[in-house]
Amino acid sequence: MKVLNLASNFATYIHYPFIKMEEDFRIKHFTYFFQSGLAYIFSKHYRSLWSAERHTVTINKNKYKIVKVYKIPRNILLNLYHHVMYLYIIKKVKKENYDIIHSNCIDPVGFVAYKLSKKLNIPYVITEHGSYNFFYNTTDVEKQKIINRFAKIVYSAEVVITVSDKFSALLKSYWSEANIKTVNNSYNRGIFKSNPSQKGRHTTNEINVITVGRFDLFKNHILLLKAINILHKDYPNIRLSIIGGDGSLLDEYIKYIEDNKLNEYITIKNYMPPHLLVNEYYNSDIFVLPSLIESFGIVCLEALACGVPVIASNTEGPSTIINHDVDGLLFENNNVDDLVSKMKALFDNPDKRVKMSHNALIKAKLFKNKHHELYAIFQDTINKHKNKV
Repeated sequence: MKVLNLASNFATYIHYPFIKMEEDFRIKHFTYFFQSGLAYIFSKHYRSLWSAERHTVTINKNKYKIVKVYKIPRNILLNLYHHVMYLYIIKKVKKENYDIIHSNCIDPVGFVAYKLSKKLNIPYVITEHGSYNFFYNTTDVEKQKIINRFAKIVYSAEVVITVSDKFSALLKSYWSEANIKTVNNSYNRGIFKSNPSQKGRHTTNEINVITVGRFDLFKNHILLLKAINILHKDYPNIRLSIIGGDGSLLDEYIKYIEDNKLNEYITIKNYMPPHLLVNEYYNSDIFVLPSLIESFGIVCLEALACGVPVIASNTEGPSTIINHDVDGLLFENNNVDDLVSKMKALFDNPDKRVKMSHNALIKAKLFKNKHHELYAIFQDTINKHKNKV
């Protein structure tokens, strides 16, 4: 099986399934990137970090190619942007004899998958990780325009894969006739795993909290900052690490921390590759995901796999992963008082944190072989296409 994988960022949740499929099945893939958001990842410094651990993704020029057409202003020349992406890639792949095209998200790369599929007579599937963000805070008229614009992309795909059942139901409400299936994300089990030397961390006096995610509106870090501002008076030993990178709200976070004199309690760290990030999990007692919208939340899985109890907003993805009051806690979306209440519940009960830590390890194992489900969809799609021909 030869797969052309289209992506708009270099995220581990995009590439880890392909690494596992290469290990477990006879699959070859080539990935094209189309967006500048994480361009700094391809710096020499980052490559040295990423390649230092054999279990992580290496930036292999034989498997990955960056397409720098993102310089076209997308908000003005949206259709041209997609067409330029297509014209660039068609020259590179038309003689490669791919069996299937896999698009990570409907927009922007879904448009390229659609055009390639028509030109090369190759089936395509889409894994939608979160384009539903486009529907956030839109009017009914605006939402319908978006639904109509994406309709041909969605309906022409053999399968639209989503990462949680609730997310599948949401997209089904937009495109009722689409073939939508759920395949949860997985995590890198070679890196994110229990560490026996950390068993006593949940019984120490210092309480270390961690969150991981882009510095943008949807990750809603400001809610967690507000919670820490409330909590630190009663819990002076609380420490929060925010690990992020891409996003526009860093200056806002820094200003909030300085204005409220929280420098002693909060540290902001740049994005780091998995083999360094895992140590941050190991040194943490609680992981918090305060997202306004979260289709899955692979960072929740990474935390659970390291034995860290999770407190997350009750959104599509986290509510799929977390069994409330067993391996973590769910709080009402964007409700700072409820978040504070849930954090206090774990702060005041170290024994509960230890029990949740044990349950977290059990929960994470349920997501270990999700790439098998993805491979089965690929194989079924290819077989159906061959029968049509």
